[in-house]
Amino acid sequence: MPDLSKQLAKLGFSSQQIRDATSYLSQPSKLTTNLLGASPPLQACVEYLLLNAPECDLPERFLPAMNSSNPFIVSGHSGTSDLKARWTEEKIVKDAGYPLHSVQDVSAQLDNTKQLDRLLSGLAQKLVGDPIDESNEVPGFTIDPEEYESLGGHLEEDGHLVLPLFSAPIQIHVLFSAERNIPRSNCLPLYITSTSVAPYIRLHLLSRLVRHLREQATVDGEGFCMTVIQAVEADWAVVEDEGRPEISTVLQYLTPKRENRYSSNAASDRHRKATRGLKFKRHPQRRAKSPPPVDLSALRNSKEVCVAILNVLHCSSQANSIKPFWRPGNGYQRIKPKTISSSFWTRIVSSLSLVKQV
Repeated sequence: MPDLSKQLAKLGFSSQQIRDATSYLSQPSKLTTNLLGASPPLQACVEYLLLNAPECDLPERFLPAMNSSNPFIVSGHSGTSDLKARWTEEKIVKDAGYPLHSVQDVSAQLDNTKQLDRLLSGLAQKLVGDPIDESNEVPGFTIDPEEYESLGGHLEEDGHLVLPLFSAPIQIHVLFSAERNIPRSNCLPLYITSTSVAPYIRLHLLSRLVRHLREQATVDGEGFCMTVIQAVEADWAVVEDEGRPEISTVLQYLTPKRENRYSSNAASDRHRKATRGLKFKRHPQRRAKSPPPVDLSALRNSKEVCVAILNVLHCSSQANSIKPFWRPGNGYQRIKPKTISSSFWTRIVSSLSLVKQV
């Protein structure tokens, strides 16, 4: 892959990162199949590297600080109707580490919402394989200022809480609103950031946290912030002791499904779209000719027998093979044995033997 390596090098990736990406995508795996099935090789390699490399090892152009804070930089659209939505999607990709296609998929399901908390909640449910549920009947968790301040947390802005982890350079971001009853067990607008932990590892920790909070409608005993920190601390300890999880397992619900281009449903859908509005002329169905009657008593020699048999077979399924040698009205023509299949000669010989018996 020399051309692909050169393109990745121009984007600023190191030689070791390029070798890791090309080596991984050269091996069969579910993630490889889905990435290469949905994207060109260059885009698949970039997406793998953005998921697998920590922020401190990324080229400058891919750093979140370069373009996640300015919506006019990340968006190339001249219109302003979808500018906020595109900025929200780009912010989630850069900060939370989600693949872009997953963010766009959830955004489309939520009618291209511009609300960051709705997108993060939908992505958290997609991350663990749950359908998107926005019902507001579940009681919400309580965010206590005294609790998060005692744990070293702070508000990045109104409704945006940042909780530091004690044992690793990891920050847990929680979007909350008492009026909108978030967060709650079926609506968890959370994400994890770090400059030294790979995005897919952060998504793994987030999926474990979402599953932990999903199983309990309320936090018993300890507060919500302490419960979140302890859950992530425990899962981070497992990663350090047992090693990294498999990336394809972490992203199993986020990777796009590869379309089978040769399936009947996909082919018929593409055909209907391509031929929509076109009118086709229907041709009348041609009726097959019936074999002409043969009077065996009138045949006097083998030459006439061959002519009669060829005339009969001309109307059968072998007509295309006979046309070069026998045409009605042109009489008998010389037959070249090398141009006739063995099965065709067998039929002629068997027919001649029947005629001789008669």
